[in-house]
Amino acid sequence: MSFLSELESSSQIAEYETLGYLQNPFPIRGEVRPEIYVERPELESIRQHLLGFLSEKSRGGFWAMEGARGIGKSNFLQHLDWELQKAHGKLKYTVHQYIPSRLVAPQQLLEKIIQAIGDDIFYELLKNKPILPASSKGTDLARFFKKISESKEPQSLEESARFLMRWMSGYQTYVHEREKYNIWSKERMPPAVAFPYLRRIVDCLESQGLLNKIILLLDEFEEVQLLKLPVRSEYIQALKGLINTFNWKGLFIIIAGQEGSFATIGEQYTSLSDRWQRANLLPISSATEAVNLANAYMVFAHQAYLKQHQAEKERQQLSPSEIEIKAIYGDVSSEQGSVRVSQRNILHELYQWVEKRVNS
Repeated sequence: MSFLSELESSSQIAEYETLGYLQNPFPIRGEVRPEIYVERPELESIRQHLLGFLSEKSRGGFWAMEGARGIGKSNFLQHLDWELQKAHGKLKYTVHQYIPSRLVAPQQLLEKIIQAIGDDIFYELLKNKPILPASSKGTDLARFFKKISESKEPQSLEESARFLMRWMSGYQTYVHEREKYNIWSKERMPPAVAFPYLRRIVDCLESQGLLNKIILLLDEFEEVQLLKLPVRSEYIQALKGLINTFNWKGLFIIIAGQEGSFATIGEQYTSLSDRWQRANLLPISSATEAVNLANAYMVFAHQAYLKQHQAEKERQQLSPSEIEIKAIYGDVSSEQGSVRVSQRNILHELYQWVEKRVNS
């Protein structure tokens, strides 16, 4: 018997196809399929606020989304990230960034924002020779832009854009670079300086018609509690500084964390919790909700099957059936001793049901 003797065979793949799928329609435990989303009424306030922000009918926002482990927080954020990528052509002047877990330093938060904006936009910014407000006079940023505006070497703009991104992200600069751009500070740029600079740059980008909205999606916020107190405080202060600098203009943040994490962090840092709005992601609490969840995955998988086989006629009945899904929900809720069960646990049992079916 070889080590890989149980490698998935063509006959097993054919078994999936007898059910109307190319593969198991349900994710294995821990897997996220961002293309699939089931409507969550409890998130309607976030949806309406974000739609208003994207259509420029409302200002920015800061939402704290709380829920138990396995309830679908990461799935929601990754789905939103997927939707924003898909709608990129429709969303003018907007950049977004999904950050899967807590960051260990404020500079990394800055770096993610800089990366989201991208070198193409920074290049266009420098090419258009931005003019900073009078309040920026005497700053390293003003001296940098003055050098760019005086430069007669347009071919060096790409290099300058890359330097600006690196400098803003808190990386070390070198003597020849500081001399070239007339930068006086020899230290790495701290977040306390970088955030105001970032806001001025975004204002310049807005005036040039290049960018006016930034969306940040921060997952697993509960991990902030694992940081040592000085590092945790530095991170929280950086997040608060970012929000204060933008003052609800052009910035929308959603952070997701486990139950209790926002209460704990909020009590320790009230100046941050005073700024966020809360939303609680709820578990599945009825057989009907379990059926709706399962159907979303089955229909998506069946559509992929139809596309692969260039078929048009959909099956009237997909497996597992509604009765079977309700039975699975009943078994899970009985094991947990509660009608309120996590999305992850339901999907795991549905995955196992399909695997048993194709291997029987």
